[in-house]
Amino acid sequence: MSIIEEALVAKLKATTAVTDLVAARIFPVIMPLDPTFPGMTYAKVFPGRQYSQSGPSGLARGRFQFTCWGATYASAKNVANAVISTLDGLSDTLSGVRVDSITNASEIDGYDREAKSYYVAVDFYVWHNE
Repeated sequence: MSIIEEALVAKLKATTAVTDLVAARIFPVIMPLDPTFPGMTYAKVFPGRQYSQSGPSGLARGRFQFTCWGATYASAKNVANAVISTLDGLSDTLSGVRVDSITNASEIDGYDREAKSYYVAVDFYVWHNE
């Protein structure tokens, strides 16, 4: 896990509106087998490094996806709304990482037949220092 991912997850774990719903069930990439719902997974879906004529600038606009899982559509949506309320529009220093801007890029609702669960995948663009 990169430093920015650790910082974003730490922010979510420090937010009561999120932990009241998912407790500590925030996992990288995939949910565990036979999960307790609701829960959340996260992944970097695009690194977005920025370059200048002399090479890497030290600034990045990564795209991160937080997939909110629930036994019902409403529970998945509640988690997604808590994540959006926490991250969208945020500009702060998180765990020592300067975050200039976080913006909601997309939301996709769905149902996973194999897992028999609903999900809301929420993507954010995150401008940050590397």
